[in-house]
Amino acid sequence: RSKLPTLEYPQSLQQAVESAPRPSLIAWEGETHQSLKYTLDHWRDETAVSGNVSIFVGPEGGFDSDEVRLAREHDVESIGLGKRVLRSETAAVVLVTTIMHELGELTP
Repeated sequence: RSKLPTLEYPQSLQQAVESAPRPSLIAWEGETHQSLKYTLDHWRDETAVSGNVSIFVGPEGGFDSDEVRLAREHDVESIGLGKRVLRSETAAVVLVTTIMHELGELTP
C-alpha cells in the first residue's frame, strides 16, 4: 500500500471522537441492529466515502454503554461484528480488512 494509516498520540475517548475524521465507526458487542456490512452498504448507496474511515476498537472487555453513547453524540456510528467477541487486536484487523474489501480497495 502506498499510504500508511495515521496513528495519533494517546488521548481521551472524548478528544478522539471530537477530532476524528468522518465517517467514523465504533465497534461494540452490544450493537445488535447495525452490522458493519449494513453500514458500508448504506454508505455506498448514500454517500461517497473519500477513502478515510475512522474506527474505534475498544480495550480488553470492550466499550461500555456510556462510551458508546458519547461516540454516538459525536456522529460516530456503532456497529456490531457478529456473534463472536473478538480480541481488540483481531477486531482492528478484521475491521480494516472488511472496510477495504467492501469499498473496493482489495480488488485486483
